[in-house]
Amino acid sequence: MLIKKIELMLSVNALTKTALMIVACAFLFAAVTSDVTAQQKPKRLQKPQIKIISCKADDEDCFIQAAETCRKANVTITKSIDLFGMFTTTGTSYQEIKGGRNGNCTIYFRTEKVDVKFTEEFIRKMKVKGATQQQIEQAELKANKNADLTEGMDGVCIYKTETLVALLKKWKDGNFSTSDWKGGNCRGTMFDQTVRIIEQ
Repeated sequence: MLIKKIELMLSVNALTKTALMIVACAFLFAAVTSDVTAQQKPKRLQKPQIKIISCKADDEDCFIQAAETCRKANVTITKSIDLFGMFTTTGTSYQEIKGGRNGNCTIYFRTEKVDVKFTEEFIRKMKVKGATQQQIEQAELKANKNADLTEGMDGVCIYKTETLVALLKKWKDGNFSTSDWKGGNCRGTMFDQTVRIIEQ
């Protein structure tokens, strides 16, 4: 009787071990199959992301280099312009190359800040004509209020790539002209013909 019990126990243990081995094999097979299936699944093609070149402030060379191949880039530029020896205008603008097609290049402009300061020579001439210091200060204040109206104005132009590069080089040298916008198919608030002037 004891021998039969031992034989039965051994038989149960053997079955248990066999069952555990079958379960383990099943898990192993499932893991391998899953791994192989995952490897066989075609990977989705991801569109290459175009890197936007962020030039350092006032780094016009960086921006011009990007414009030569119309690569997407942006820069913030601050420049001072002496107008007829009367006053100095200091303007900060954001510029961004949006990309191009068929030899054309699209560029975006936005006026960030504009300040006007009368030159010492202009102030001297005003005083010679009888203007008081208070009148001069009021005139400068009015000039700055008018300049403030241009802040936030923006626009987009589309140039031939070589034309845009030539313009950027010209602007870098401090040479500006309203005729620069011609041929650029420009549109936006900064190109509106109507200019608002503050009377008071």
